[in-house]
Amino acid sequence: MRTGARVMAAVLGAMSGLLPTTGTAAQATAPSVPAVSVSVVTPAQAASIVKAYLRANNAANAHFNRALQDRHEAGSAAVIDDAYFRIAVKVGLPPVAPFQASGLKVYVPRQPRYPALFVAYYHAKFSGKPAARDTSVALFQRRSARDTWRVISEPTIPAGFEVPKFVVGPDGYLPTLAGTTLAYSPTRLNKLWIAAQTADAAGKPIAAVWARTALLKTFGQSTSPLNAATRRVVSERDTFKSSPFAPVCVASRRGALCFVSTTFRSAVTVPPALRATGYRLWILSSSDQYYSGGLPLGRNYVALTVASQREAAIEVPRAGSPGGLRLLAQNFGRLSGTGTRG
Repeated sequence: MRTGARVMAAVLGAMSGLLPTTGTAAQATAPSVPAVSVSVVTPAQAASIVKAYLRANNAANAHFNRALQDRHEAGSAAVIDDAYFRIAVKVGLPPVAPFQASGLKVYVPRQPRYPALFVAYYHAKFSGKPAARDTSVALFQRRSARDTWRVISEPTIPAGFEVPKFVVGPDGYLPTLAGTTLAYSPTRLNKLWIAAQTADAAGKPIAAVWARTALLKTFGQSTSPLNAATRRVVSERDTFKSSPFAPVCVASRRGALCFVSTTFRSAVTVPPALRATGYRLWILSSSDQYYSGGLPLGRNYVALTVASQREAAIEVPRAGSPGGLRLLAQNFGRLSGTGTRG
């Protein structure tokens, strides 16, 4: 785990109830939950689970131990973090420093059976430094009594940006969520989110179904493998598609906070006229190596293809409520990269 974008910047010096959905409208409605007092996880237990996870995560980070990491992560979180470990070992990045959770908050629905989920908010706190102002939003899941709790998604809310609110009942639990109460079915989110990313990458307006949150205005700026000066002179084309992980939603004050993920591929080419002048894409730092997907230091290329994965948390309003879809958190990671010499 890289605590969203926070650890990446530190290492590289760079830059309710819960509703799992599986792709059909019928499955987008939460099953009825009996009015019972028991729950397979309590808020106090959830807080302990987060702390135990962070201890294991620090141990995995110290040695880029994917086997240990995969005992505590799944879904898009594991895809991004496993790829980071592979690239870090390949290019010789330093281990991630250990950190603790500052300001930990957990939001738990009352769930009488597995699979079960809960959400945790926290700020990464590294030794000798103030706690990060970014907020990590971690989605934990346990699929069965025989399974373990794992983080399956962890987008980040940038410092100073809107933080989604939850309504916790007198019993300490979130209310139950039914997909039919939402303005947009969770099964539509992947398609709507891919369309928004595609429009943003092409410099076109994003559809009106999206509220103009601060993050929506800036989310695409950090994902290019190129700096702004290079982007102005080369050709870059991004393509997006759904990841194999279905959206998962938790009841929020406005409606539901839904976790989604997509994969995207950035194809970068130096135009022939510029290539003739000797212009090349150089890999000159560990940051360049990570953002290019692990290409060798000191090499230059006329074209790059970089595969990445993005996690996002999108708030969906209730049916009949004003306002559109709200992008509130995101995180991305490089998966791989190839280059063409010339």
